[in-house]
Amino acid sequence: CVSDSQCCTNIKCHRYANRCQVQITEEELMAQREKILGRRGKDY
Repeated sequence: CVSDSQCCTNIKCHRYANRCQVQITEEELMAQREKILGRRGKDY
C-alpha cells in the first residue's frame, strides 16, 4: 500500500513495511504485553 485509502476500514498503511496493518491503541498493546510477559508497565 501507499496510503490508508488503499487499505480496509480501520486499517492503516504501514509506511515502512508498505503493507496494511491494523492500528491498535496503546492500551491494547499494553494488555497484550501484559498477557505475554505476565507483568504490567512499559518495561519490556
